[in-house]
Amino acid sequence: MAFVAVLAAFPYFYNRVDEEVRLRIQRKFANHYPDLQVTVRSAKIVEGEGIEVRGLSIVEPGAEGPRAELAHFDELFLHCNADLPELLRREPVIRRITLRRPMFQVTRRPDGTWSTARLLPLPKFSDEPPVINVENCTVEIFDPLKNPSSTLTCRDANVTITAPEGAGAQPGGNDVLVEGFFAGDHLQRVEFKGRLAQSGQRWEWSGSVAGLQLSPELRNSLPSGLSEQLDLLGALRSQAEIEFHLTRDPDREKPLDFDVRARLERGRIDHPRLPYPLTDVWATVQCTPQRVVVQDFKARNGQSSLELRGYRNGYAAGSPFYLEANCQRLLINRQLFEAAPEAWRDQWYKFFLTGVIDANLKLHYDGQTYQPELVCHCVETSFTYHKFPYPLVGGRGVITLKDDQLNLDIRALSGAEEVSVRGRIANLRTAPGGLIEVTGDSLPLDQKLFDALPGKTQEFVRALHPQGTFNLGARFHWQPAPAGSGAEPVVNKQLVLNLNHCAIRYDGFPYPVYNIRGTIDVADDRWEFRDLRGTNDTGQIHCQGYFSTAGGGEVGLRFTGSNIALEEELRNALKPHLQQAWNDAQPRGRVELESDVLYRFADKHLGVSVRVVPIGETVSIEPVYFRYRFEKLAGAIRFDDGKVTFERISGRHGDVAISTRGTCELSPEG
Repeated sequence: MAFVAVLAAFPYFYNRVDEEVRLRIQRKFANHYPDLQVTVRSAKIVEGEGIEVRGLSIVEPGAEGPRAELAHFDELFLHCNADLPELLRREPVIRRITLRRPMFQVTRRPDGTWSTARLLPLPKFSDEPPVINVENCTVEIFDPLKNPSSTLTCRDANVTITAPEGAGAQPGGNDVLVEGFFAGDHLQRVEFKGRLAQSGQRWEWSGSVAGLQLSPELRNSLPSGLSEQLDLLGALRSQAEIEFHLTRDPDREKPLDFDVRARLERGRIDHPRLPYPLTDVWATVQCTPQRVVVQDFKARNGQSSLELRGYRNGYAAGSPFYLEANCQRLLINRQLFEAAPEAWRDQWYKFFLTGVIDANLKLHYDGQTYQPELVCHCVETSFTYHKFPYPLVGGRGVITLKDDQLNLDIRALSGAEEVSVRGRIANLRTAPGGLIEVTGDSLPLDQKLFDALPGKTQEFVRALHPQGTFNLGARFHWQPAPAGSGAEPVVNKQLVLNLNHCAIRYDGFPYPVYNIRGTIDVADDRWEFRDLRGTNDTGQIHCQGYFSTAGGGEVGLRFTGSNIALEEELRNALKPHLQQAWNDAQPRGRVELESDVLYRFADKHLGVSVRVVPIGETVSIEPVYFRYRFEKLAGAIRFDDGKVTFERISGRHGDVAISTRGTCELSPEG
C-alpha cells in the first residue's frame, strides 16, 4: 500500500516541480525586464532533454496606442541537463534555446522609438551564451504615426543566433552572430547573416532578397522615414533581386552605412514627371548613403526605346543628379514637353517641334539649375516658329543644345519642296541672341503661307491673290534684351522672296498680271517690291513699290506697262465711275501705261491714278456722246480718282486732223 501511495504522489510532485520551474523562468524574465509585464502559461521538465516553456508573453504596461504586447513565444525549449536533482540544486546550464512560432510586434511609439527596442539586451541564461534557434517566426512592423498607418509583415522566419566562442568571458564581448531566412509581404525570400550587439545600437547585416515586388503598395507599407526616402517606389512596379550590406555604429559621425545592389526586371514606371509610362524596365541600381547609381537601364514605350545611366547625390527632392540617356524613335509632342523643365517648355512652344527623333541627352542638375546637353537626330518631324508660323513637315537633321546654346541644321518639306533651316541661338535661359536662316526653292504661294503672316501683312497679301512659287531666303536675327530687364529679345526679320512665274490680281487695281519674276525684300515691318516683271497677253508690265505696317499700314505700288491692249480686262480694273468714262470714250488699240496705287489701312483710302500713252497709230476712240471716230491718237490720257485729263491729244478722222486738251470731272456716281 505504501508503494501505491508513493506512485500516486508522483504526478502531484512533478506538477509542483513544473510549477516551480515556470515561476523561476517567469521571475528570470521579469527581473531582466523590470518595466515590462512577463507571463508564462506553463513549463515542463522533459527528462534528458531540457525544459519546455509554453505561452511566454512580454507586454509593455501602459503603452499608448495599439499592440502593447511586444513578443509572444508559443513554445520556448531550453536544452539543458534535465536531471531533477540537478535542477533542484542549482541553475541549469543552457546549451541551446529553440523558439517555436514566436510573434514580435514592432510598433513605433509616439516619441518615435520602436517598442521592441525594450527587449534589448536579451536575457543572459549562462556565462557562455547558448545557441538560439528560431523556427517559424513572425514579425509585424506597425507604424501608427503615418497617415494612413502602415503595416509590414515578415513571416516564416528561421534564424540561428550564436555567440563567438568565449564571447561571454570577454569584456564587451556581447555581440551575437545571426543567420537565417524569412518571407513576407511583397517578397518571396530573404537570406541574411549578421552581427548584432546585445544593446541593439550596433549591428552589421548582409544578404540577398529574391522575388521582391517593388510597388506603391510596398512603399506605403514601409515605416515613415524610410517610405519618404524611397519616393521612387511610388511610381515603380517591378520584380527585383537584391544584395545588401548594412551597418550601424553609433560612434561614427553618420551611424548608418549601407550598400544595396538591385537588379530590376519586367518593370513599369508611372511618374507624374514622365509624359507617358515606361514599360519593360530592366536596370541595375546601387544605393549607398551618398548616392543612387543607375546602370544598364532599359525601357520602352510603344515604338520608343530608352537606355540611360546616371546618379543622384542624396535622397531629398532637390538633390543634385546627373543623367545620360539615349532614346530611339522618341515621340515628341505636347505631352512630353509638359513634363520637361520650364526653360525647355518655353523653347519648345516657340518652335512647336513634333514628330519622331533619336535623342542623346546629358543632363546635370546642381540642385538649383539644369545644365542640359542634347543632340536630337530628327527622323520624321514637323515644326513651326511662333514668329512666323509656317509649318514644315518631314524634317530630318540635327538639333543640339549645349552650354545654353541651340544649334539647328534641318531639312524639311513645304509641300513637295525642301526647305533648309540652319542657325544658332545662344544664352537661351538668360538673354537669347543669335541667327536662324531658312532657304528653299520653288515653294508654293499657298494657304499655309498666307496664314503664317501677321494681321495687316496677311490682309495685303491676300488682297494680291498671288499664285505660283518662290525661292526663299530668310534670316531671323535675335537681339538680346538688356541684362536684367526681363524684356523679350527683339527679333529682326529679313526675307528675300524671288518669284517664279507667279500671278497676281490686286483688289485695289484688279488687272491680272502673269509670269511675274522679281524680288520682294522684307525687313521687319516693311516690304520692298523690286523689279517685278510680268505679262498680260502681249503686254509687258513692270512693278515697283512697298508695303509698310508702320503708322497704321500703307501700300504704294507703281505699275508701268508697254504694248498693253485697251480691252475690257484693263477697263474692269478701274473704279466704277472711271469705267463709265472708259465706256463713254470707247478706246481701242495698244498703249503704254503708268499706274500708281496707294492704299491706307487706317482710313481704308484707295487712290489709283492711271496714265495711258498710245503706241504708234494703233489707238482710236469713238465717244458715245459724239459719234465721231478718232484714229491714230497721240498724246496721253490720265485717270485720277474721278478726274480725266487729256494731255495734248491729237488724232485724225479721215483727212481731218484734230487736237485737243482738257479735263473731265466725274462724280462717284459717274
